[in-house]
Amino acid sequence: PPQQVLEGRRLWQAFLLGTKLAQPRAALASYRAALEFLPGRPDVWSDFSLFARTNGLSADFDEILQSHYERSPDDLPPTALAVAVARDNGPDALNRGVGILTNAVDRGAIDTTEAPLDTLTGWAGRALLDEFPKYADAMPELAGAAYTLSRFFRAIEAWEAAEWLLKTALPHLPQEGQVAAGQQLADLLEGQGRVREAIAPLRTAVQAAPLRADLRLRLAETLEAEGRNAEARLEYLQLAQTPGLDAQTRAKVQAALQRLSR
Repeated sequence: PPQQVLEGRRLWQAFLLGTKLAQPRAALASYRAALEFLPGRPDVWSDFSLFARTNGLSADFDEILQSHYERSPDDLPPTALAVAVARDNGPDALNRGVGILTNAVDRGAIDTTEAPLDTLTGWAGRALLDEFPKYADAMPELAGAAYTLSRFFRAIEAWEAAEWLLKTALPHLPQEGQVAAGQQLADLLEGQGRVREAIAPLRTAVQAAPLRADLRLRLAETLEAEGRNAEARLEYLQLAQTPGLDAQTRAKVQAALQRLSR
């Protein structure tokens, strides 16, 4: 009801004032009260998560989130729901949590008129990221979730998190996934000027799809650009034997082999 929304906003403003006045306990009380009226607002959750993390109140934040999840999970926004579900314990819960967040972003279920996507969702993505190291032994069954979450971090340009997830997922993905993740990791590394590091994920992609001429050509060109000419020549020679090679690629291979033979 409108009156409840107004009351929630008033309490939220009190929370924001408390943060500015460096009164964390007062702000915490206002936030707890505001959430009784505005549990579905992703901006409220994102603001408080940042405040809790910077003021040593993470335990209080977790307790409030768990309380709302147990009482009325349907009232939570996708960000808060994803984190609460992922913390239910176990790889299956983490898989579900990642799915909730990324599906919400993909279908536009998070309204970004209040704040940019990275502000509204970044805290939730990082909370999910923190869960992965707990299940290192279960990474084969979490590889898909790690890859999916890496797409989320690339969307908000959180490159370090995206890189860690891609590297973690890559060895455990099926062949098709290794092709996609290998290329994306190479793109990310090359975009940061780390061309030499991009060679390893490109090799993984080529090994997963040895008949993909475009992948092998990219690997060969990257090796050549890094001065690893002997390795590059082997890749070009292998590429020249690929069935159905198109004329343009064949011309590139022939030119490269002439260059490397000088």
